[in-house]
Amino acid sequence: MVPRSSEDSQYAALLAQEHFARAFFEESSVGLNLCRMDGRWLENNPAFLAIIGYAADEADDGKLNYWQLTPRKYDVQEAEQLERLRTTGRYGPYEKEFIRKDGSLVPVRLNGFVVEVGGEKMIWSFIEDLSSERALETERVKAIHGSKLAALGELAASIAHEINNPLTVISAFAHTLPDSIADGDEALITEAIVGIQRAVERAGAITSGLRRLSRGTTSAAFERFELRGLVEEAVALAGARARSAGLSLELDLRTSARVMGNGVQIQQVILNLLNNGFDAVRRAPIKQLAVRAVDVDGFALVCVEDSGPGVAPEHRERLFDRFFTTKEPDEGTGLGLAISRDLVASMGGTLTWERVGDRTRFVVALPCAPDPGPTP
Repeated sequence: MVPRSSEDSQYAALLAQEHFARAFFEESSVGLNLCRMDGRWLENNPAFLAIIGYAADEADDGKLNYWQLTPRKYDVQEAEQLERLRTTGRYGPYEKEFIRKDGSLVPVRLNGFVVEVGGEKMIWSFIEDLSSERALETERVKAIHGSKLAALGELAASIAHEINNPLTVISAFAHTLPDSIADGDEALITEAIVGIQRAVERAGAITSGLRRLSRGTTSAAFERFELRGLVEEAVALAGARARSAGLSLELDLRTSARVMGNGVQIQQVILNLLNNGFDAVRRAPIKQLAVRAVDVDGFALVCVEDSGPGVAPEHRERLFDRFFTTKEPDEGTGLGLAISRDLVASMGGTLTWERVGDRTRFVVALPCAPDPGPTP
């Protein structure tokens, strides 16, 4: 046996002191609970009592048990955690809810292990209150949704105009088609059918992007998707604004990559960057934007460039700060770039900017997803 150093012995003695253990129990900001294997609570520290809303004389010494304050919807998960406890002596981390004294539900994360006290097996549990964490996530989702609505709002008028054009074409061909059929004019019939098909495809490119953006706001689910199609849809939406404003929008896609992430959010990022580009070139002598995509060293890069004046030196350090904007108060919220960077980072990527010649370039870099291989 390796002898303990003097410091180790002093440390062990400290842990053995009852007042140290009691102070740790009482002052811990994490909820602590000791219960019997049947779930009856023997002792709870102040942090845990605050979580469930009970006083010590209402909860300690077996007056309350784990099952009383656990909603029945967690029965299956509870059985799984109990089995793990029996076989390994530990359970968690496990997220669930407790029913507070006032009847409200509080989200918690639990970890625990079996201890033996006086020959009886008991469970020590560590309980974290997730209320603040969930509130922050709710605010994050609201911010993402607000950014999405702002991006679509900037495109709304031009999108409506863009969809109206193919509808006008369809209406005109539909009006002349009966006469062409009656006259047996096959050339006009063919022209009408082809024209209607093209108009539908043109409108479909826009509506498919809108349909995608209309869903998935609260979902954090990732999927493996082809980046090229999502970029095309986003540019189709933004192209309507470019045409209505007389701007040049170039598209150069040389990517075949699939990435793992949230496709709705990637489109939102690209739209945010394009809308910023539109604003940047609005008063510039040359009004050009370009979207390019290429695969480089295991990453798919989507570059959005504009011919605007660039970012002023005094603004560069704050470019990705929330609520910072150089636009007029009624033109921007200062959330687009900050949220876009966070969304890309959540998918393992980066969002950066650089000045290249007379162009401002924002680069979204996403790791390419490996090929999953054939399904067995």
